Amino acid sequence: MGALKPKISIVIPAATPAVGINLLLNSLREQTDAPPHEIHVVFNPRSGRIENPTLPYENLHLWTHSQRGVNSARNFGASRALGEWIYFLDADCVLTNPKHLAQVGTVLANSEPNTLIGGPYSIAQTANPISRAYHHIQERWVRGGSHPDFGWIHLLGGNLLVSKEVFGKQTFDSEILFGGAEADFIFRWLRSGGQGRFIEDLSVRHSHNLSANQLHTKAFLQGYGYERTRSRRILIDPPRRPLISTQPDALIWVNEYDESFQCGRDYYRRHPNVFPGILRIHTFAWAERLRRRWAHPSRAAWEISRWLNLKK
Repeated sequence: MGALKPKISIVIPAATPAVGINLLLNSLREQTDAPPHEIHVVFNPRSGRIENPTLPYENLHLWTHSQRGVNSARNFGASRALGEWIYFLDADCVLTNPKHLAQVGTVLANSEPNTLIGGPYSIAQTANPISRAYHHIQERWVRGGSHPDFGWIHLLGGNLLVSKEVFGKQTFDSEILFGGAEADFIFRWLRSGGQGRFIEDLSVRHSHNLSANQLHTKAFLQGYGYERTRSRRILIDPPRRPLISTQPDALIWVNEYDESFQCGRDYYRRHPNVFPGILRIHTFAWAERLRRRWAHPSRAAWEISRWLNLKK
């Protein structure tokens, strides 16, 4: 493989330490009948210490990029890519199908350069209820993505294929550190004349267990990013999202996500030029929850009690 020009450049933004990165690299190494490819792992460290992956892999490139944010790391990795197509993967995912890259090659052989290609996420059976709820939310987003004019408009940044040629003209917005950057990129791509494709067989498994605080923070920032994208007038109106069943113990967390998402939208409307830090996120969200229920004090007291129980 080393003597051939890669068809696919896999770009993986990774925090320091790169928890789980070896699982992903191992699943890549076990791929069979894969087209020529290379791998770029871009560390975006919060400190000077880097834990390198321990598994050897041909055409594996390790980079350290000092600029903050996953989007900047993606852009940096793509700038070093030699392949015709760039495949963005998250560091905490695993390719469970040993023919995954072979299927990717088949899809690319029948795809135009202006096409964004994505697949779904799966989740481990051992995932906690909060992670299952977040997976449900991602499913709700993706499954509601078919659009008559643009193809598939809801794709996930951690499982996304883009043409190197076209990506050079339009990159991720590195100024967006958290919340809405992937949707912003996808909508700009489609608005400029591209198309989106969703391939069910290109599934990757995410292995994480979210905490309550992580879920609320993600929801708030995604709501913040949604409203920011909407204000820039590049948002593509989605079709009605289908209802997807989920387990009862996860459903309550879906509702928690939706409420925090709305809080993020409200925050951007009031403070469009002030990025919300963690303390600001939780303070604003609590104030909004209580404000909405203030007309019913008993409801507000019940909300506080319920939240304390969820945190146990």
